[in-house]
Amino acid sequence: EVICVSGVPLALRTLGAATGLETGRVSELLSELEGEQLVRSGPTDAARLEPFHDRIREAVIDALEPDERARHHAALAAALGEGAAESEDDRDVVRHLAEAGHRERAARAAEAAAERATRSLAFDRASELYRMALALGRHTPSEQLRLRLALSDALANAGQGALEAAKGFLEAADAADTTDPDEALTLRTRALEQLAMSGHTEQAMELLRSLCVAVGVRLPRTKLGALFSLLRRRLQIRLRGLPERLDAELTDSMKATESPIYRLYTAAFVHLPILDPILANELHARTLVDALREDDTETLALCLSREAGVCLTFNASNVEQAQHAVRLATPVFGTSPNPDHQAWLTVGNGLRHYFTGHFERALTEFRRGLELWSSVPVAHVANISQVSVFAMGCLRYMGQLSELRSELDRARRDAAWRGNRYLWTLSTVAFGLPILLQDGLEASRRDLEQLDLESPLVRTGANGWYLARAEAEEALYDDRSAAELAEHVAVMRRYRRTQFGLVVTWGAELVWLLGRLHLARADAGVPGEAKRALKLAKNLLRRPLSYARIFGQALLAGARHRLGDLAGSRAALEECAVRAELHGHELVAEAARLRLVQLGFGSASQERSATRFFEAQRVRDLEATLRLFMPGFREAALPAG
Repeated sequence: EVICVSGVPLALRTLGAATGLETGRVSELLSELEGEQLVRSGPTDAARLEPFHDRIREAVIDALEPDERARHHAALAAALGEGAAESEDDRDVVRHLAEAGHRERAARAAEAAAERATRSLAFDRASELYRMALALGRHTPSEQLRLRLALSDALANAGQGALEAAKGFLEAADAADTTDPDEALTLRTRALEQLAMSGHTEQAMELLRSLCVAVGVRLPRTKLGALFSLLRRRLQIRLRGLPERLDAELTDSMKATESPIYRLYTAAFVHLPILDPILANELHARTLVDALREDDTETLALCLSREAGVCLTFNASNVEQAQHAVRLATPVFGTSPNPDHQAWLTVGNGLRHYFTGHFERALTEFRRGLELWSSVPVAHVANISQVSVFAMGCLRYMGQLSELRSELDRARRDAAWRGNRYLWTLSTVAFGLPILLQDGLEASRRDLEQLDLESPLVRTGANGWYLARAEAEEALYDDRSAAELAEHVAVMRRYRRTQFGLVVTWGAELVWLLGRLHLARADAGVPGEAKRALKLAKNLLRRPLSYARIFGQALLAGARHRLGDLAGSRAALEECAVRAELHGHELVAEAARLRLVQLGFGSASQERSATRFFEAQRVRDLEATLRLFMPGFREAALPAG
């Protein structure tokens, strides 16, 4: 009866304690039960016992009177409590107490076990136990609030249940308004982080604006207002200048990362870039101006770590500013024992490399930052999510499809498990390229159809641009009609006039994609399209960025080929291949070499090398892939064999 009531495989010692029998007598009875095939050893632990079949368990339990079942549950709770105070059996103790009718004791046991789990950093188990405590006990309003806050803490630290955690933080913040305004601000900021991760972007933005008003910061209400405010603050930074050096000593009293207002700014900095890049940069510039004025070493070092990448977001010529920011922050954070300091310094340096087109170096820095944030017990899920996106962006630009596919699958599994709709949605719309090239068009469409394509999370901010990019790439890959391509041209032109067209990476890629659409229309026989692509190629070649010039050479090759300039097309392809290989854009480099082969200028060894690359990347349809990345060569065909 006790084995059946237990519900899980039971240790011999626990069985003896629950029945009150001596060990020898327990062994005798077990031998008889095993002989009758009523009991067997557990599937994963031979020292534990369970009913031979679930039907035996059900029959025994059904035959027991309610008071007998309750007595066995109480005995099991006592037995488990004696020998498993800090073991995996905590939840079983709670369950048995509840089944025995001792719900208040069960609630107290669940809370105590949750606190032990929290101290041992087992946040998943702690959140489950706090839920049990809330469900089982009769709590006063203050006790209910305390447990809800503890549950939200556990969920946030485990990186799970973001929306549930946000509700708990907001309830606790309402209660703290009159007693501790700083704590209320911190709690609402944590709710903001959880709302953003759970995909509730509109609610997150509303909360951000209200919190900024609460601390005396009025965010611009319009895109134009945000742009003017950003320009004004960047001018303040330029006129004031960065200091020549920072004091490398961080005193114990410096705890900028624990400041409620600073946490609010950090939350906005992490989540806003995808939703509103200009507003994210404006808020960063505002923080940097304040830090320069107040001369707070820790806050200033944190801002400078970010400035290394942020100052390049819209202006690629700010390389010296970015380098100086890294030089200033390195003595302060480079030797800091705080992993958060080291992570921000590393990621800031990664952003500097990213925006200047050094994607291999950026990827190394991003992965180091992810290691640092993953090594600490308190979850940095938002930071990890955003840096994972940049790491996948590096792999996309480099053309490492197989590695990107692995990262995409890992990120989406983790996001699904944590309920992180923000990361799951963003990675799906932004990094589905390997699915298209490795599995084909139908697989790509099925992948996108998992999303609610009309939801604000998909259509808002950069996700809207990512979705438009994915749909345009599918059209190029699938060799759609000139009329359909014209629709994508119109969409790209609209995005070019938005803030997303101003970001140096997105802007260059957007112009390249627009040029490829024009070349595909030229391949379809539409007059004037090659000249439009040529104009966009020249635009990219004037930019001081390696990737922009690579994209420009790719467009130039296709445009010159369409215009009948074979020698010019060959020269552009050769230049594109060399530049792309030099800067780590392997897919573009090998695509250019294959186009040279098609034109009769490439060598057999180049063809073999390029073919091996695309095979290693598991590209399904090579001609469709070339049509996507190197249009403008309609009459050229791959040699037989």
